Amino acid sequence: MHKSEVISNAILEQHTECIKILNPDDLKFRPIVGGPNCVTQRLSHFIDIILKPLCCEVPSFIRDDLEFLNHLPTTVNPNSELISFDVVSLYTNIPHDLGISAITFWLENKRNIVQDRFSKEFILETVKIILERNVFYFDGKFYRQKRGTAMGTKMAPTYATLVLGYLEHILYEQLLNSYGQEFASYVRQNWKRFLDDCFIIWNSDIPVEIFHTELNSLNDQIRFTINRSKIEMPFLDVLIRISTNNNIITDIFSKDTDTHMYLNFRSSHPKHIKINIPFNLASRIITITNTEELRDTRLRELRLYLKNQQYPEEIVEHGIQKALEKGPIHTELREQVHVTSNQNNIIPFVTTYNPRDYNIFHFMKQIEFNLNSSERMKNVLQKKKIINSKRQPKNLKGFLSSSKFDFHESSPSVKKCTDKRCMTCPSLIEGTSFTFKNGRTFTVMQDISCKTKNLVYAIICSNCGEFYVGETKTELRTRMTVHRQQTRHQDLTIIRANEHFHDCSGGHFKIFPLYKVNTEGDFLRRRKETLLINILKPSLNDK
Repeated sequence: MHKSEVISNAILEQHTECIKILNPDDLKFRPIVGGPNCVTQRLSHFIDIILKPLCCEVPSFIRDDLEFLNHLPTTVNPNSELISFDVVSLYTNIPHDLGISAITFWLENKRNIVQDRFSKEFILETVKIILERNVFYFDGKFYRQKRGTAMGTKMAPTYATLVLGYLEHILYEQLLNSYGQEFASYVRQNWKRFLDDCFIIWNSDIPVEIFHTELNSLNDQIRFTINRSKIEMPFLDVLIRISTNNNIITDIFSKDTDTHMYLNFRSSHPKHIKINIPFNLASRIITITNTEELRDTRLRELRLYLKNQQYPEEIVEHGIQKALEKGPIHTELREQVHVTSNQNNIIPFVTTYNPRDYNIFHFMKQIEFNLNSSERMKNVLQKKKIINSKRQPKNLKGFLSSSKFDFHESSPSVKKCTDKRCMTCPSLIEGTSFTFKNGRTFTVMQDISCKTKNLVYAIICSNCGEFYVGETKTELRTRMTVHRQQTRHQDLTIIRANEHFHDCSGGHFKIFPLYKVNTEGDFLRRRKETLLINILKPSLNDK
């Protein structure tokens, strides 16, 4: 939503908590395939593990905003300009042949990075399968993606990073041939990118418009948009400013649509997660802001945001003070922790979170000695560190939302059950409404079939059109069987309508169900029958 100018302007001009916007004409949508349920997801996850180490070989690659901060200078030249580029719909615009060429390039030039047991041919064939077998369901139809990669597939970020890294290699060669070594080296050293977001501080005498043209000449399907400023520029979660004395100032960047609705403290999540949120958010502020004034301002705002989410004041203050004591997060420290974690060979013990469940992880730790007494388990657990991990259970959103959309608006109607053995289907009147002989029309409010239970119905004489309104708690077709029996056998006839059908139409009648009662019990159904008799005035209900 933050990419819609209509929505962003409405938020800036708001005077209430509720913003009413009718049909913003600049809001774009695209299909995102749910990766976890895709048939190629496991294969995509596997190939992502193989290819991900190659990303670190891309000169422009940055892992996140923390690594980006390490590449920012402290001061800039007086004529410097902050430039950001964005690739238009990168994932869905990468041609398959370009993607395969990019993966081939990295496999051939950085073969030592990829495990030897996986051949180049195997990897390329696997990538082709993932790209060409992306099938999704939308608006009642199945589609196969002909260009680009699914946004929800596991390998998409790695694949996109390597494709742009390949195009950047071509770019450096073009700049070297056209503008010389100095300019090519300048771009290679200062050009930084996170997926499709690119950033550079422009100091060159060569106009940035020429560089923008070079970018858009790399491939017909890959287009770059440009934003430029001599004052400030957002990139990822960082707002970069150039001060009056040409110093670089960094601040937290939040989009206009960001409401800072952090996880509510009363939410059903593990307690340690909620307790760590103030510390993690404060650490992020301390790391990104590089002036004491900005840091204090953002920490005051954080206290207010967390208070609105019902966090106890002592937990918030403890988290902030802990973050202040530890100081900024450094990439080097994180990498050191990452290496240590790999050496520990961690095994996650994963269970679905439920606050009412007994914490069996502590019980498992107590019997770990017994597990090691088994030779088989001892080999599995040897030199392993087992950590407690929780998966999120299905929440209300998972139960209530659907990934399938049907834009063909249909009104509730009466439909046959299509059971070949059903004796009611031939007599059932299908449709959304029916007009009776007396001119009264009734429109159904729910989908009803021969198998519907607990409803009010009308049966109409096939010869004269007179009709009867009744009710039943059983399936409609079961109740109609009783009517047919009483119509054929006069000694079984209980109501006048069945006698009329026998005499007037030889036992033939039509059926139109009127209303399905959604509550159990007879009272409401019989009350609805009485109401519809008074409205429709059926002649065959007369005694």
